[in-house]
Amino acid sequence: MTMTAHHHAAAWVDHEPVGEAEVDAEIARLRSGPRAALLAVAGSAEGRQLRRWVTQTLVTTRLLEQEAVRVGPLRATPLADVAPDRMAALQLGGVVASVLAQSAAARAVFAHVTAGCSVLPDQVEAYHRRNPDQFTDADGVEQPFDEVASTITSMLLAAARRRYFIDWLGRRSAVSIHLEPGYEHPGDPRQPDATHRH
Repeated sequence: MTMTAHHHAAAWVDHEPVGEAEVDAEIARLRSGPRAALLAVAGSAEGRQLRRWVTQTLVTTRLLEQEAVRVGPLRATPLADVAPDRMAALQLGGVVASVLAQSAAARAVFAHVTAGCSVLPDQVEAYHRRNPDQFTDADGVEQPFDEVASTITSMLLAAARRRYFIDWLGRRSAVSIHLEPGYEHPGDPRQPDATHRH
């Protein structure tokens, strides 16, 4: 697919364009929302970074929604299973956490891609040994390993799934996503607004 001079592409996902107009529309939606006052001024370096961030959310959403169609019917996955708290969201990164929060298809792909992740019993025991203070009762007495093993397993598995998904998504994005000049990743050190200014 090609775009006319009036409909320029900001990025491409598997050779399908994400138009500048789509980026503009999403920024306009954010600027009319409840957190508009927190957003960077349009035209500033921070405003251009916002544009890059929005582009990242759009291309990541497009990539994951296309993957959901390609794979076929997937089971619905609640956000709490993917990013139950702020620490989980930080591990995923702002763009990916935002996409997963907004897109049911993206969450379904997350569940599909990470279904084979596992945690070894030795990893669970080692975590318990390294972090005894995390597992104490109301009196500060360390809880027996058998009582907390399932909790540790669930916690480590959730973190392993997030790491695996980020690695998988990074590989897929490198192959499938092309960003036009001015729409680079906000953290790309080669783009001019990546330099921190005081």
